[in-house]
Amino acid sequence: MRRLLVVTALFAAACGSRTIVESGPVDGRVVLATFTADVDPAAGTFVVRTSPVAPGSPGALYAGVIIDEGGGADTVTVSNDVTKNADEGLPASVSDGCGAGVNAYKGNVQVTSNYTTKVLRNVYLVIDAITPGHEACTSVAPMGSGLSNANGLYFYWSIFPGQTVSVPWSFTFSTATAFTFSGHVVATPVVGAVLYSSSMSYSSLAIKTAGTLWAWGDNVYGELGLGNDDNKSLPTQVGEGTIWASVAASSSFTLAVKTDGTLWAWGGNGKGQLGLGNNADTNVPTQVGEGTNWASVAAGLQHTLAVKSDGTLWAWGYNSDGELGLGNNADTNVPTQVGEGTNWASVATGALHTLAVKTDGTLWAWGYNNDGELGLGNNTNTNVPTQVGEGTSWASVATGALHTLAVKTDGTLWAWGYNYSGQLGLGNNGRGTDKNVPTQVGEGTDWASVAAGASHTLAVNTDGTLWAWGYNNEGELGLGNNGLGTDKNVPTQVTSF
Repeated sequence: MRRLLVVTALFAAACGSRTIVESGPVDGRVVLATFTADVDPAAGTFVVRTSPVAPGSPGALYAGVIIDEGGGADTVTVSNDVTKNADEGLPASVSDGCGAGVNAYKGNVQVTSNYTTKVLRNVYLVIDAITPGHEACTSVAPMGSGLSNANGLYFYWSIFPGQTVSVPWSFTFSTATAFTFSGHVVATPVVGAVLYSSSMSYSSLAIKTAGTLWAWGDNVYGELGLGNDDNKSLPTQVGEGTIWASVAASSSFTLAVKTDGTLWAWGGNGKGQLGLGNNADTNVPTQVGEGTNWASVAAGLQHTLAVKSDGTLWAWGYNSDGELGLGNNADTNVPTQVGEGTNWASVATGALHTLAVKTDGTLWAWGYNNDGELGLGNNTNTNVPTQVGEGTSWASVATGALHTLAVKTDGTLWAWGYNYSGQLGLGNNGRGTDKNVPTQVGEGTDWASVAAGASHTLAVNTDGTLWAWGYNNEGELGLGNNGLGTDKNVPTQVTSF
């Protein structure tokens, strides 16, 4: 069986879903870079070395080619750019051991893809080790948008041919003793395109490996971004650009991030979900503000959430149930920061609810909660981010119309919310089976990723197998059948994939 890298079906509207699939074979994970940092507070020195090792002074730029598949055609160039916070200093004015002074540094492992036919997917930055004895007074972690766990795992969605991305990390310390930390960056090259579809609106979007964006299907609100409202039965290129990185498709509108960090929106805008400062529809991609540091975006029924590369979280659009997390229930048609945090990693939007993972592994929820989809142990709406339990090991989260699933760093899978069609995978369904607290799906510890459609769920196991459960009237589970009586309330392997 061909190994499956990832299959993600994210909810886009009350009756529809967005599906992200990989096309083509998976080559396997490759190491893009290794790095080591030597810190000597007493001497006032800080040197970072990438692989291959290059000499230099603190703060210098190191670069080197470290991936070559043969023939020199497909390579990756990696550099390490180190900067010191302007308001912090080195050395630390503290005694040996942990002290009161805190020094902070930031850096970026910059990856440039010279691949010609492959997309680098699932880019992780891992902090491998800190000099023993310094764990208590040293903190090293990835930063910005992504997924983190206790080992410092960072996820960057994709790197297209010719694109450069910066995978950032930071560290703080309060010790005068010299120490070292090290890590590495890995990714999986994939041949093919990434497909995004919205089943409610019968529209689809895809990004090719060259970074071009294509759209087809229903176009009532101009959600295809083609400058008209004509439906398309064949993939049609959106504009002429080749720098599209990711796209989020809802029932009637679309948002997308370019490789330069800009954010673009088009389609229906009755609740200000495009973030353009008005409520007028538009059928062409229109830039949201002037920012160049947007990392990811998620589209709900009529609301939008997005994470910037600095780890801040922003929201706009419909807010009747507090799904924007702004402490009120008023709509807004411009991006508005959610709180003051700078450690948001990823965000997922349901019909009227939102969940997000922070870089410390905590999970937060807000918005509509009539069916317990927030996982807070009650069925009461909330308009501010509220922590789900006390866990710090959440890796990723997926939202359906009215249900939620999440994977922990130990590979366990958890579900909560509406369960009429068995979409939670807990072995039951129907009235009275909803859950308002995270409940483990089976006893497995080998779940890699999960995705939620409107009323169904798909998940990938670490052995590459695909599993499905929930509503199946239209055959959305991929099990070779459909119609009444074919729903599944336990994970069932999709053997045809």
